[in-house]
Order: sequence, then structure tokens, then C-alpha cells
Amino acid sequence: MNNPTIDQILLNLDTLDCPSETKKRVMQGAITCVRRWGMEKTSLNDIAREAGCTRQTVYNYFKNRDAVILAALMDSAAEFSKKLIEHIETFETIEDKIVEAMMFTLKHLPEEPYLQLLSDPKLSPIFNQHVFYSNLCLGTLTQIAEHCVKDFPDLVEHSSEIGEVMTRFFLSLLLIKSPRNENDEEMRAFLRRWILPGVVAARE
Repeated sequence: MNNPTIDQILLNLDTLDCPSETKKRVMQGAITCVRRWGMEKTSLNDIAREAGCTRQTVYNYFKNRDAVILAALMDSAAEFSKKLIEHIETFETIEDKIVEAMMFTLKHLPEEPYLQLLSDPKLSPIFNQHVFYSNLCLGTLTQIAEHCVKDFPDLVEHSSEIGEVMTRFFLSLLLIKSPRNENDEEMRAFLRRWILPGVVAARE
């Protein structure tokens, strides 16, 4: 039997008749274990023990260990995207919306307990292969980009590509530390030089 896709995993999370607290405990247990021991040393037994439930309870909700971790990441990402969109809405111009979306993400995403794992090199292949190309993830990125460019109908139709470019750029900044140690204003200037020209050119 083929492993479920991330979209199927998340659909199951919404449709399973199970207490939400149990689901949250299992996902939190998985993230706690990975942060403590790393991906390779974390087992389903570890997750169950950390969550205070049996191994079978975990299997009632998830196919395997990776499914728990992926679901926890996406659940956290969904909550983070809501806060990001609320932040974007406080700015008026497309330039400010895009730059401040990037700045908000750079500043606050590393503080998220689940999403900190995106900087774990052992987790990156799982994220790249399963999460980034999932319908849910691509839909979320498109939604964020749509909020940035909504005043420009010609750009709205390219929201999926804009969201992908913003995400790829952000992940490179997250995973590859700059030797320049820019402050916030310097980083804003950097983003305006290298992110905005492509968007501005696309609307002309």
C-alpha cells in the first residue's frame, strides 16, 4: 500500500472522529522528540510515550512517524499564515506588503516551536519532497501572495508563482546565514533591491 500524501494526511486530521486534544498531544510529542533527539533517533514509540498514549493510539490517527511530523508542521504553518496575512493587511502598497511579509516571516517564523524544524537539514528533504508541493501548502502560499498583489488584477493570476518565488527566497535566507549580519532596515533594503524588481517588471 502506498504511503498517503500530505494532503490525505491533513484531510484525515479534519475528518477523524477523535478528540482534538489527543491529536495535538501526539503532534506536540513528535516535535518535542525530534527537537530533543533529531529525526533519525525519534521512533513512533518515543512519540507515543511523550504524548502519554499507546503506540496503537498514534496509529489510529497517523500512518507513520513522518506523517505525524508533517501534520504538525502543516498545522503550525496554517496558524502562522493567518497571523502573516493579518500583518500584511496593515500595509497599503504592493511593495510594502511583499517586503513586510518577508520581514515578518524572517523575524517570527524561527520563534515557532514546530516551524523551527524547517532549519533542520535532516528534515529539509521531507519538506521539499512532500510538503512544499502539496496542494495545501501551494494553496497557502498562493493565498499569501494574493493578499500582497490583490490591487493588481494582472498579477493576481500569477499569485502561485509569486508565492513560490517569495518562499524560495525566504528559505534561502533562513537556511543560509548572511555574512553581513544586516539589521532590519538593511534587510528591507536588500529585499527591495532583489525581490521587488521582478514583481514590478511583471506588472508593467
